[in-house]
Amino acid sequence: MRLGPWTIDFLWPDQRLAVETDGGRSHDRTSQRETDSTRNAWLIAHGYRPLRPTWAQVMDRPDEVLGALRAELPADG
Repeated sequence: MRLGPWTIDFLWPDQRLAVETDGGRSHDRTSQRETDSTRNAWLIAHGYRPLRPTWAQVMDRPDEVLGALRAELPADG
């Protein structure tokens, strides 16, 4: 989903929640970490809450990721 200058992996615009899944292959590079930091700052400045589970968390500990999402979203969201 496009949001400003960024493509966001998962977005709940009404709840102002932006979820980015960070895979190790691309997010281990210094340049990508810089971009991620810039994106987080932009999201926060525009009233969004960024949530950044890693790909390993999504694949190996999905209940943990779901718990984090549930904590950020209203029950009817």
